[in-house]
Amino acid sequence: MSSAADATWCARTGLAAGGTSFEALNHPGQYLRHYADNVYLARSGGPNAWDTAMSFAADATWAADQPALWRSSVLLATDRRQSLRVTTWGHTDRYLRHADSLAFTEVVGSGSSSLLKQDATYTLRRGLADSSCYSFESVNYPGQFLRHADSRVRNAPDDGSALFRQDATLCARPGLGGTGVTFESINIPGAYLRHYASQVFIASGNGAGDQYDRPQNLSADSSWAVAAPWAP
Repeated sequence: MSSAADATWCARTGLAAGGTSFEALNHPGQYLRHYADNVYLARSGGPNAWDTAMSFAADATWAADQPALWRSSVLLATDRRQSLRVTTWGHTDRYLRHADSLAFTEVVGSGSSSLLKQDATYTLRRGLADSSCYSFESVNYPGQFLRHADSRVRNAPDDGSALFRQDATLCARPGLGGTGVTFESINIPGAYLRHYASQVFIASGNGAGDQYDRPQNLSADSSWAVAAPWAP
């Protein structure tokens, strides 16, 4: 088999919206795909674990004209203000906000106070620990970021430590609930930004004695709509 052919890829319109997919010249129908932090030649629905059809289109689509986002499979605009809206049925009028340094969800609407709208708005930045992921900087407390500590998510100032930067870095995935975006902790793989009882946690759904970590509704509660900012 020719090594030149093995190293040649044909650029295709992205299998997912936007970006570019790369089809192998000598293996038609197989694409360059990332899976579990590794990169493979993969065919959707094929016999290998990395051929799984789940997230195949997103994982096989690359932003060739953007900085590398190999840890994230959803491309989000950075240095822009955004609000995170709950997608769980019956709670879609709630948004992530901070109060007394802790992250909660609360109903936000046009008649809400200016303070609440600011608390519910963050500037999306390249990940502090890895530029292929994301960090959320508070709009009304510049220099403070969402980070997890003992599973609870909170606002905290960047102290420059490696631990803080990892705790404040989340990688974007297609929403586990079938809509929106799921944010996975970079330093606790398999744990996601999740709301529970109006509070926000990093949770994996393993149900290890903590109610917020129960598996029920994990997919829906860990899926967020990246929405227009309440404080533009």
